[in-house]
Amino acid sequence: MSEPTLKCPHCGNPVAFSPAVAGRVVACPHCRGQFQMPASAPASAPATRQKLKTEPIPERELGYKSEPLPSAGGSAAVERVVRAELGSYRAATALANGFAIVGTFAVILTAVLMAVVFVLPQFREPDGQPRSLTAAVLWMISVFVFTFFGIMGLFLARACVLVGVDAARTVRAIERDAYATRSNQS
Repeated sequence: MSEPTLKCPHCGNPVAFSPAVAGRVVACPHCRGQFQMPASAPASAPATRQKLKTEPIPERELGYKSEPLPSAGGSAAVERVVRAELGSYRAATALANGFAIVGTFAVILTAVLMAVVFVLPQFREPDGQPRSLTAAVLWMISVFVFTFFGIMGLFLARACVLVGVDAARTVRAIERDAYATRSNQS
């Protein structure tokens, strides 16, 4: 007998249900989006998302178009916190991506300006006669090195932000699970 599955509310791929994660917030193995598992196993067919037992948060308060989270008997306050956290993680990821892309264009623009200001004049004397290529080649290499390390630094910073976001999501999920376990034991 195969284990029951349900669809991820973010990407729609099947996610296996395990009694060990019932009612907990989990990350989809396909898209890494977080959602709350139902309290009990879904029916044999893949489960569809349940409707929230509370009123949805207006989209203007969230700042992005929201999808309802499955409810496993959790309070509206917990669901609002989870939504706010997911929104902040998405915002951090979007800012990191935008920073890397805009920064790459800025580094390339700076490299072009450096080439025009420093490299091109090295090829000609002020009177128009050709010059030794050694200085021009050294300037050209320095521009390429600046560009390479500038872009690599931007994408390294992006990777660090994404790792931090992933770590924060994991820590918050563990904290919620620990809190839920303590609440259920009392």
